[in-house]
Amino acid sequence: MPIGSSGGNISAGNVFTANQNVTVTIAWNGDTGEQYIYKNGTQVQYSDTSKDNFPSSVNYHAIGALSYSGNRLLNGIIYDFKLFDQYLSAEQIVSINNFHRSNDLVFGTDQYYPNVSLLMHMDGADGSTTFTDSSSANNTTSTVSGSTQISTSQYKYGGSSSSFATDGRIQYNSGGIGAFGTGDFTVEYWWYPNDFDTTQTTLATTRGSNGWNIGYNSASALNWYGGGAHRAQVTRSLTAQQWYHIAYVRSSGTLSLYVDGVFESSSSDTTNYSYNDFSIGARPSTDSAAEYFDGYLDEIRITKGFARYTSDFDVPAGPFPNSNGTAPTYSNADGLSSYYSVDDVLIDNNYLAGDNDLNDFTVGMWMRADSLSADNGRDQTLFMLDGPSGDDNNQFQLAIDKSSGNLIAYYDSNIDPYYENVTLLLHLSGADGSTTFTDSSSASKTITTSGTPVLSSSEYKFAGGSGYFNGSSKLIAATSSDPDFVFGTGDFTAEMWVYPISNSATFFEFGDWASNEIPFFGTHVGYPAININNGYRAYSLTTLDTNQWSHLAFVRKDGNLRVFLNGVSGNPASYSIFK
Repeated sequence: MPIGSSGGNISAGNVFTANQNVTVTIAWNGDTGEQYIYKNGTQVQYSDTSKDNFPSSVNYHAIGALSYSGNRLLNGIIYDFKLFDQYLSAEQIVSINNFHRSNDLVFGTDQYYPNVSLLMHMDGADGSTTFTDSSSANNTTSTVSGSTQISTSQYKYGGSSSSFATDGRIQYNSGGIGAFGTGDFTVEYWWYPNDFDTTQTTLATTRGSNGWNIGYNSASALNWYGGGAHRAQVTRSLTAQQWYHIAYVRSSGTLSLYVDGVFESSSSDTTNYSYNDFSIGARPSTDSAAEYFDGYLDEIRITKGFARYTSDFDVPAGPFPNSNGTAPTYSNADGLSSYYSVDDVLIDNNYLAGDNDLNDFTVGMWMRADSLSADNGRDQTLFMLDGPSGDDNNQFQLAIDKSSGNLIAYYDSNIDPYYENVTLLLHLSGADGSTTFTDSSSASKTITTSGTPVLSSSEYKFAGGSGYFNGSSKLIAATSSDPDFVFGTGDFTAEMWVYPISNSATFFEFGDWASNEIPFFGTHVGYPAININNGYRAYSLTTLDTNQWSHLAFVRKDGNLRVFLNGVSGNPASYSIFK
C-alpha cells in the first residue's frame, strides 16, 4: 500500500480478509512526515518518514489501480471513498467515519425510490430503540416492544442491524406499507435466523384474507402466507446463523421467491392485499398469535407497483440507495473537496448541482448493470458532466463499454488540454458552397479569402464538410506580423487532414516563405515537408497519397523539426528560430 514517492512507503499486515468489509484509513502529517494506517478506527501501523517522500504536486488520482498505468488492479469493492485536504487525528477519524454506513452516506440512486413504501437500513447506536424509515413516506413507528433494538453484534451493511429475541416487534399502525392491492410488488431484506422455530414471523400485515406474512410453516420452510393460503416457499435446506437475501416478487399475478438472487419457487397470487397495519419481527398485535422472530434483520425495502426481479439476479452489494437522485445527499462539509448531487438521473439529460470552476472532481456511486448495452445499443452512461449550452469544450462521460463491459471514461474530442495555446482552429464545416470560414480558437481570428475557396460537402473527414481549394485560392487568417504566428524559438504544432488531388501543394505559409526564417508547410515532389529559407528542412519519408484523406502534423519540439504523415515521423531537422 504505497503512500509516498521516491521509494517511501508504509504497509500493514493482516488488514484484509477476502470477502469481508473493512474500513481502511491512511493519514499523512505533512509537517512531521508521520504516517498512520487505521483498520476500522484502530491504528495498525505507524511510520516516521521524511516528509520529502510525499510528492509536491499531484497530476492525477487513481482508485482501484496503481496510477494511470493500470497495474495492481483491485478485485473487489470500494465504497465511501473520501479524500480530505488535511491531516486527521485518530479521534477525528473515528468521529467522521463512526465505522457505520449512516443513512445519508449512500452513493447511487434508485429509479423506483418514489414507490418505496418502507426503507430501513437498521443503522444506529448499539442498544438504540430508534428505527428510521428512509423512504419518501417517512413512516413513524407506532410501537417498539420487548427487547427489540439496534445491535452491532451482527449486520450485513452499515455496522448494525435490528435484533429480535422472540419477545418483541416493530409495528406501524398506519401508512399502508404492505397494502399492495392487486398490483406488482417487491418485498426484500437481509435475514439472519438464530434458529428455525416453526412459528416465527419476519414481516407481516395480517393472516387474514386481505393480508400477508412471511414466516415458517410446519415444515420449517420460509414461505409467504397470503390471502388465506401458503404460497411460494423455500425448496432447499437453509442454515441458521448466516445471512440470506430474501426477495418476494409479484409480477402480473405470479408470486416468486428468490434466495440470494436465485429463484426458489412461485405460485399464482391475485390477492387484493389491503390491510393497513404492518409489523416487523412478529405478526401485528391485532392478530391472535405473535409468532415472534429470533434473529437479525437488515436492509428492509418494500416497493409497491414494481417487480424489481423477474429472473436470477446479483444481490445488492451494499445498502439500498436513499434517493432517485432528485435531492442532494451530501453538502460541502467535513473537509470534503466537493460533492455534486445527481438530478433527474433516469431521463436522458442528467444534471448536476454545478460549479462554475470545476477543474477537479471525484465521482463515486453504487451501480449494477442488468445488460452491457443501453436500449438503443449504445454505451450506458453512469455519469456525465456537460458545460453551458453551446460550449462543447467541457464534456466528460463515465460509461460501460457495450462490447467489453469495461468501465470507461470519455471526454469530448473538443476537450483539448492545450486549447488555450491554439491560435487557429478551422473545422471547415458548414453549408455546401458557403464562403464563410470560422476560427473556433480562443483567438477567434477574422478569416478573409483570396480567389474562390468554398465549404464543400463532396468530400470530408468529419462533420459533413471540408474546405475546397481549386489551386488558385486561399484563406488569409492574419497579417505576417501577427504575434500568434511568430514562433520564435518555441515549440509548435501545425496539423490538418488533407485530401490532395495532386501531391504538389502548399498547405499553409506565414508571409513570404522565401524570406529569411519564415516557414512554409507543403510538399516537395510529393513528400510533406517544412521549407525554410527556400530549402526543405524536415520531411516525411513517404509520399502523400492523392484522392484520399491523410493526417499531417508539422512539429517543433526542443529545436527539432519533424513532419508526421498519418502519425509516422519522417526525417527530423534542427532549426532553432522562426520569424
